[in-house]
Amino acid sequence: MAKRKAESTDLFYSEESDDSDSSTQSDLEDSDYENSCEDGSDIELSLSEDEEEANSEPIEPLDVPWVENGIPRPPFPYTDREGAQVPINIQDPVDILELFFDDSIINLISEETNRYATQFIVHHGQKLKPKSRVRKWKNTSPNEIRTFIGLTVLQSVCSKPSSDMYFSARESIETPFFVKTMREYRFRLIHKFIHFADNNFLDNDPHVRKLYKIKPIIDQLQNKFRSVYIPGKNISVDESLMGWKGRLSWKQYIPSKGKRFGIKFYMLCESSTGYVYNFFVYTGADTNYGH
Repeated sequence: MAKRKAESTDLFYSEESDDSDSSTQSDLEDSDYENSCEDGSDIELSLSEDEEEANSEPIEPLDVPWVENGIPRPPFPYTDREGAQVPINIQDPVDILELFFDDSIINLISEETNRYATQFIVHHGQKLKPKSRVRKWKNTSPNEIRTFIGLTVLQSVCSKPSSDMYFSARESIETPFFVKTMREYRFRLIHKFIHFADNNFLDNDPHVRKLYKIKPIIDQLQNKFRSVYIPGKNISVDESLMGWKGRLSWKQYIPSKGKRFGIKFYMLCESSTGYVYNFFVYTGADTNYGH
């Protein structure tokens, strides 16, 4: 092999004797590289007799007893204080709602709704019609927000084809409770301006940006779920689907679910009770699972 390389090298120099010094230097470097490769290959192939004997020794199998059903593993030690972590005095179903949807969340909704209404009126004030109901806007309060949420929940209990029917005076379709609780124009104004975050501070993270309008509510609910109750040692992590057929870029279709179209959640729940200890919303391929 070395002789063959020497002959080819002599032939190369005889044919290219007129080349520049730089070309000659480059060829010498290539020759050095080839020689180094040859030296390296010789080193790799040279193994001592002791190493060969060591590698050829058979490996003894571990002396592990085989059993038919296997050995049950001991249960994972669970030392946390499971159950309710706050005093709970439930007299009415509303008390359960207020345990999680507490004053801090209601105050946040009231504050952000007033902020957005002010921003809207300042920005569109010159374009509003003289008789626009927006001109009648007055800042809302936490108590009024509670009333609005209550009426919104009641609409799903007492379903009607149109929201106008809840405030209708027609005897055949009227719902007196709505009219007595809040005037229609006020309900529509709050519905128009209700907000949960300040539009002036948008996050650049695509996952957070998609949920930005409700991110403060999500954060507070997650904190509440983790602080009010601690699940036992048997838990479950699974996906859940909140029914939704409107327009949404991350709406999912899961045939195996009862409601096949909707928003997908990943939830950590207690197996025995179904209590949701933590969750996050799937927003498509850009979902940040660290949030």
